[in-house]
Amino acid sequence: MELRNVKTFLKAAELDNFAKVAQELGYAPSTVSTQIQQLEEELGFPLFNRINRKVNLTTKGLEFLPYAEEIVKTIKQVQLLKDKQREVQGYLHFGVVESLFSSVILPLLPEFTKQYPKVKILFKSATTADLLESLKQGDQDLIFGIGKRIVDKECRCIYANPERLVFVASPDNELTGHEVVPLNTVLTQPMIMPERDSIYRRVLEETAADKGHLIDPLFTIDNSNFIIRLVQRGVGISFLPEYVVHDRVIKGSIAIINVQESLPQFWSQLFYHKRKWVSPPMEAMINIICRRW
Repeated sequence: MELRNVKTFLKAAELDNFAKVAQELGYAPSTVSTQIQQLEEELGFPLFNRINRKVNLTTKGLEFLPYAEEIVKTIKQVQLLKDKQREVQGYLHFGVVESLFSSVILPLLPEFTKQYPKVKILFKSATTADLLESLKQGDQDLIFGIGKRIVDKECRCIYANPERLVFVASPDNELTGHEVVPLNTVLTQPMIMPERDSIYRRVLEETAADKGHLIDPLFTIDNSNFIIRLVQRGVGISFLPEYVVHDRVIKGSIAIINVQESLPQFWSQLFYHKRKWVSPPMEAMINIICRRW
């Protein structure tokens, strides 16, 4: 059933004259007649009595009138629903590893809130492995993790960025003055590390084990900002994603120790479940993260 035919019917029921309907709606008189005929054929009964130039509703036309009004009202409500969707509103369950939240997502939130003030975000912080499992269980809409490249048949990766892992120290540390430093030398320094389930701590422990070293941190702290503050004060060195220290390296408050050996390649990756409908809040967050780089 064509919506335009229903609207033409309602206007004809109001004006009782096809010529006036044509003039008001901007149609040719023949178009109005054709639309009413199409509707009558589809319904299987006449809607109007046509006497000379005047028309009036038949008994069946009167019965159909409230249904036609309801059809137009429903379509308007659906259109309003679409318009509300364009506003981007609702809830977003977003799982993010701590370092990506503090260094990447947090600086983006003022812009996101300004563009999408009606989106409410529920953040969850955990390891990439735990977040991936949470996504598969349907508890998260999006997850943003870091680690080795992940390919999973249940999840779709919509963003992946290579991330460099670096050793960092206070600019006053003697190792920062060298062009390159052997990894064995770096591993003898007092370490400030995240908790054991941190992916980059595990990678460092594996790398150190290959060199015959055991990582025994001076401090274990599950917060990259606290780690950085201790490193800045010369308490020890740490092993972190470069994006965590990038701004401080530029300002000169932290220095990178360049090691001779190559270190594992990591990736920051953004996922949603393949069977998940990409809601407007999800799409908004995806777009703002992808524009970051």
